[in-house]
Amino acid sequence: MTNDLNKDLKKITEEQEIIFNSIPAWIFYKDRENRFIQVNKAFCEAMGKTKDDFEGKSLFDIFPKEIAEAYWKDDKEVIASGKPKTGIVETVETSKGQRWVQTDKIPYHDEQGSIIGVIGFSIEITERKVAEETIEKSQLMLQGIIDLLPIRIFWKDKNLNLLGCNKAFALDAGAESPNEILGKSDFEMAWKDQAELYRADDMTVINSGKPKLNYEEEQTTPKGNKIWLMTNKTPLKNGVGEIQGVLGTYMDITEQKQSDDKLKSALDETKKMNGLMIDRELKMVELKKKIEELKNQIKTPTNN
Repeated sequence: MTNDLNKDLKKITEEQEIIFNSIPAWIFYKDRENRFIQVNKAFCEAMGKTKDDFEGKSLFDIFPKEIAEAYWKDDKEVIASGKPKTGIVETVETSKGQRWVQTDKIPYHDEQGSIIGVIGFSIEITERKVAEETIEKSQLMLQGIIDLLPIRIFWKDKNLNLLGCNKAFALDAGAESPNEILGKSDFEMAWKDQAELYRADDMTVINSGKPKLNYEEEQTTPKGNKIWLMTNKTPLKNGVGEIQGVLGTYMDITEQKQSDDKLKSALDETKKMNGLMIDRELKMVELKKKIEELKNQIKTPTNN
């Protein structure tokens, strides 16, 4: 019976070892003194070392001091709190050079439930990290370009909360940068008096799927002044053509509007003056005509 039990235990242990070394994630066990107890095959291959190079050794025997201290700090937090620490994103020097990994660490308990160390799980995320950095650089470049434009640019989600804008738009809202107003609605802006009108236009564009172009509207500035805008709005779509919100642009046409109003007033005044002058000329012609008639009457003798 004892021999059978030993065989079964040995088989289970061997199977666990196979599973442990077949997992592509890097797995390691460490004790409370910062020593590696066990590491799997994927971890060894990534580091270009053998199990003997790790097991029984401390972090400081393997990694440079600053790096070892950073890893050990996370370990001590897990041991002291008894709580996992997940989503740790950091760089690791591997056999392939410096790579990005995401690590989760959980408390390692003995049979009595006492914490005797840490179990770590790491996956390499270098490609993902590089892709994220590429996207971030592209977004920063795009943001830099639209920030240079004098035209105001903004985009909102379906709930009409601000997803992004350029610096000119942010300044109109009384903010120093777009980040200060992201997630806000028109009711939280200086132009809250026009919020209902703006949102009605937004919903018309979202619901119809059609742009609304080149229309004039008022806006209240942070100083309480009223300015005039020339606005364009179009549906904001994702990669498969689904409407996700609204994209808008506008220009401040206040000076042009004021010039147009002055020109209109001048034209109206000119028309009025022309009208008066024409009326006066007509009256003069009529008066001259009557004078001529009187002269003719005087010259013509009267028959008795």
